[in-house]
Amino acid sequence: MRRSARASFVLLCSALVSLLMVPATGAVAVPAPPGAGTPDCRASARSTQAQQALLSRVAGTVASHQVCFEIKPSTDGAERFTISGRTGHVTISATTASAANQGAGWYLKYVVHAAANLGNPHPVVPTPMPAPSEPITQTANAANRYLGNDTHDGYTDPYMGWDQWQSMLDIYALHGINQVYVLPGTDAVYQRVLQDFGYTAEQTRAWIPLPTTQPWWAMQNVSNYGAPISQELLDQRASLGRRIADRARELGMVPVLPGFIGTVPTDFAAHAPVGTKVIAQGTWSGQPRPAWLAPTDPFFAQVAASYYRHADDLLGKTSIYRMNPLQEGGSSGGIAQQDITASIMSALQDNEAGATWMQLGWQGNPTTAQLAGISDKSRFVVSDGLSDASPSWGREAAWPNTKYLFGSIYAYGGHTVMGATGQLWIDRYYGQLNAAGNNMTGIAVMPEGFEDPAAFELLSELPWHAEAFSLSEWMQDFAYGRYGTTAAAKAWEIIGATAYTLPRPSSGTHAEPAETLFVAQPNLTAMNADPASPKQQPYDTARFATALPQLLLAAPTVVQKGAYDFDLADVAANITGNTTRTLLPKINTAYLTKDSAAFQALTARWLELMDLTDDVMATVPWFMMGSYVASATSAAGSDPTARSQLATSLLYLWTSWVDPADGYKAGSLNNYANHTYSGLLSGYYKPNWQAYFDTLTRALRDGTAPAPIDWIARASTFVTSAPTFATAPAGDTVSAATAIADALSLSPLVVTNPGPNGWLPTSPGVIEGLGVPGGAVTVTENAASVCSATVRPDHTWSCSPATLPDGLHDIVVKESSYTTTVRFVIGLTLVDHWLMDTDGTVTDAARGGYNGTVLGDATVAPGKVGGALRFTGGTGTVTTAAPDLPAPWSVGAWVNITGGSSSMALLNSDTSIVKINSSSGKVGVTRRNVADYTVNYVVPKSTWTYLTYVDDGSRITVYANGSVVGTMNTSTPLGRAAIGSFPPKDSTTGSVDEVSIFAGALTAGQVQNLYTSATTGGINPGT
Repeated sequence: MRRSARASFVLLCSALVSLLMVPATGAVAVPAPPGAGTPDCRASARSTQAQQALLSRVAGTVASHQVCFEIKPSTDGAERFTISGRTGHVTISATTASAANQGAGWYLKYVVHAAANLGNPHPVVPTPMPAPSEPITQTANAANRYLGNDTHDGYTDPYMGWDQWQSMLDIYALHGINQVYVLPGTDAVYQRVLQDFGYTAEQTRAWIPLPTTQPWWAMQNVSNYGAPISQELLDQRASLGRRIADRARELGMVPVLPGFIGTVPTDFAAHAPVGTKVIAQGTWSGQPRPAWLAPTDPFFAQVAASYYRHADDLLGKTSIYRMNPLQEGGSSGGIAQQDITASIMSALQDNEAGATWMQLGWQGNPTTAQLAGISDKSRFVVSDGLSDASPSWGREAAWPNTKYLFGSIYAYGGHTVMGATGQLWIDRYYGQLNAAGNNMTGIAVMPEGFEDPAAFELLSELPWHAEAFSLSEWMQDFAYGRYGTTAAAKAWEIIGATAYTLPRPSSGTHAEPAETLFVAQPNLTAMNADPASPKQQPYDTARFATALPQLLLAAPTVVQKGAYDFDLADVAANITGNTTRTLLPKINTAYLTKDSAAFQALTARWLELMDLTDDVMATVPWFMMGSYVASATSAAGSDPTARSQLATSLLYLWTSWVDPADGYKAGSLNNYANHTYSGLLSGYYKPNWQAYFDTLTRALRDGTAPAPIDWIARASTFVTSAPTFATAPAGDTVSAATAIADALSLSPLVVTNPGPNGWLPTSPGVIEGLGVPGGAVTVTENAASVCSATVRPDHTWSCSPATLPDGLHDIVVKESSYTTTVRFVIGLTLVDHWLMDTDGTVTDAARGGYNGTVLGDATVAPGKVGGALRFTGGTGTVTTAAPDLPAPWSVGAWVNITGGSSSMALLNSDTSIVKINSSSGKVGVTRRNVADYTVNYVVPKSTWTYLTYVDDGSRITVYANGSVVGTMNTSTPLGRAAIGSFPPKDSTTGSVDEVSIFAGALTAGQVQNLYTSATTGGINPGT
């Protein structure tokens, strides 16, 4: 598709799409009675001035003068708000300040359709302001609505100034958050504490790190990495912290401050009474930890008193303190854990009577022993970071008699990925809310990087819906509220059903999408950038990609352009990121098979997609590295040395994490904080991949091993070269996203049912899809008409074909200048049959037509029937362009193994491997990045054996020579990208012949028939 055609289409369809928009259902304008005039809410009661100011900052003074607030405590203790009134005179009545804030946010989203969120902190609003057709009342089902990850500042923007903080606080307030983590200013508190015990100001600054790594310093993970900090910056952060905390209080939010757990410099014993117990804490991910003043030591109470006194003075008193002792390791020094927590709590209550201790639920903390030290659990709450990652939900058994918040950690490291376990959030939250005797008291929104407006809004709204709701409908409402048009509803329905319906992780703790491999350390077998992240995308990436052209169709009717551009760039970049997971294995195959021409073409394609991604991110300030470097240099003032120091510290954190010149090891943190930001992509990640590809190109040319590359050294060179980054957006988001859609051949015309390469037991009663509203759709097969339809206003179409016969079908669907084809199978059908008896090209004799290419050292040898392909365990393979085949499926093949018991593949892709031998020597299947499965059967060596694998959609049964040898309780799409071997891993030693694949599950009788037929070269399973 030509780029100009797409751009012209977006412009030409403007009038049509606008005519087809569904009218607002909540924002019906109620006329004011004659003579009513225009109200003015400037004379609001003192108790609601903060809300009037909030709305004025977000939506403008004209809007705020038309929306009046009333706050009156409820008699039943419930938090609720009601939105009522008439056009130009709206009233938000609430029982608390936070409920009033949420009422304003709800009004903007669900009535005005002008939500304030990331990318659009100041939405465009109409004049006069609309009113709901009838009063809207929402009641909170939870009292505690916390936001903040201990690492949030480092991975979002360590140097946010007041303007950015004010905007973020407004967004939090409008989403009902009533507790917010505040880290700035804690550094200044520590300076005063240390000075109380004999440290000079200079000595304190030598221990206190720069804001980039302060989150981990506050968690007792790192010591003085990045120090010294300037006094000017310390004073600036003290002022900023106080301003943040005061604004939070003004808006009815509790500032949650770091409490004192005993973190001190490693030389603290020299400043304490003789015999004071100061415990060395070792290292964390290669970085030295600070020391720990034992909470049970008598001196602890004195230091804690100093800490809380200065915190009160600098930041103001608060009622919640966040403390995570022994976070991700550390040494207890032999002190019983219950004594540790008892002492920490005692110091808190001695200095801040009645305050609550909030602890992160993470990696086994809090332990049973830690909880045993908390005698008054009414003053203790756990913000659970693993509510969506743990195998089961409900914390009453693990944390008896302990309050906890339903929480999720997402956007690990600030990764620029869209997605969350949204459906799991809904299911688990409301399931627990309705469970008898539960101790859940609210939510905890804890992204490591604040990047995802949909995830934030969904999680923050859980306490304001009375019962579980449809994620699909919520996503459509999200789009309407965010853009002011219904034209993007279908796009967000798709996004919700894919990226925001992630499953619970099968292992580990990271309930998140996989990152783009553009930001991975270059490697042909790379599967993630952050070693802890998923190795494959846990959602349907092809379906997700269909959202981009649907989102582009909304462009002409969008009202909230800031929000639209933010999301459009995000979606486009996530789609190119997903493409890396299919493109990199192709590059690897080209390299292993020494196909230089293919290698050059594929690597050029990779770098082109990196450029396109950088281009689209460069149109949105939030996704520009220059925005964050500018924050850092601004915080440094006019001193060029300080400006360089702060910018350098930020760049190290978001690349290798540490400066190797300081003697620290990057370890597992290298590339952990990867960000797909413009400038960082083009200035750092692309040159890395270019250098890597150049090295491999020389290796192919010279027949040598590729030269090693020191990636940490490259990161250091990049950072210390003082790179410059653009601070002003460049280009147009729609144009840049259209370029990506064109490059990936993404069309707004999509068939959603039957799915691509899908299997149907009988003829489909309906064919369905998406298209351009009002367009005429025709469906044909072999030039004969199948059915036709007109695309509806909601972008959907459907038509009913006559009964189609069993077999493989290729239908062609057209709408205007768009054409797409879909292949599907009805009934049990042979889709592939590779004879495996020729060099060069292996013909697919079935209708599938996916001929294979023989590569490497695979050669023709005598087979069971005619010839076969022999693999030596080396570079030999047969590659095809066949996509994965969804279950149910059946595979039959002759194999003659002559080598050892190492892992050997029969069929392979980046999704699954059908194995002749697993690493244990047994026949099996691998679902990549999920698990290996085997049956208790070993293929005999040096003899022909006919293996049949049958996946019925719930389990896979294996047959040898027609007889069952075992069953595996799993199901997987069948990978067909390679046959017989897949170097460098899973390389087969032996011969493979007569590979046949059926769409559909063979019965035991059909398996026996197929085996009998195959002995003479047949492929007949019978009926």
